[in-house]
Formats: sequence, C-alpha cells, structure tokens
Amino acid sequence: MRIQIVDAEGSPMFSSGSASPMPKAQEILQLVAENIIDIPNRIVIEGHTDAAPFRSGWITNWELSTDRASSARRILEANGIEPQRIARVVGYADQELYIKLDPIDPRNRRISIILQKPPEPRE
Repeated sequence: MRIQIVDAEGSPMFSSGSASPMPKAQEILQLVAENIIDIPNRIVIEGHTDAAPFRSGWITNWELSTDRASSARRILEANGIEPQRIARVVGYADQELYIKLDPIDPRNRRISIILQKPPEPRE
C-alpha cells in the first residue's frame, strides 16, 4: 500500500528549500502514524521534489528529498512507529514525478509512505 502526502497549490507540506515539515504536514504524518501503528508491515519512506532547480551551496534536490523523507521518519517514530519497522528512507529528487506532464507542478513535491508486503512464509 502506498500513501502519498502531496503538496497542493496554496497548501505546501514543506517551505521552499526546507526539509522542516509545515504544521499541516506534521498533522497529516501524525494521522498516518495513528492509522498504521497496528499494521505490522515494514515501512519505506520516500521523498520527492519537483523539477525546479534547487541548489543552495552543496544542497540539491537530492539532499532535499532525502532530508524530507528523514523528517517524515522522525515524525512517524515520534508518534509511535517502532524504528525497526522502517525498512528504507530514500530521496528521489525529481526522478519519479507524480505529474509527469508538468515537472514543476507542486504535487510532485511529496512524501510517499509504503507499507511493504509481508514476506512469504518459507517451507
């Protein structure tokens, strides 16, 4: 199962160029944590940016997307998700656009939370 937490016009999840989630994003991540806390599946957290060039010193969209995914992980853990459930925290920059026809669409700036399928039992 994939949960997409997406920026919307006028309702950003992160300030431009920042890895600190806005209060609305924190609230959404808290709700996600509450709803998946009792599901035992491992969790993958992905950070994505739009294709607008971002470069501030050594920070690029790669670092920004990874930092945003890490911020989401910290919020999930602060809201009861056990750290050992986190399988991966990954940043994709603008390489997997949500709105492919409009690379700078704000909806491309998002966090994906994936509940992995449990492994098949071995015989």
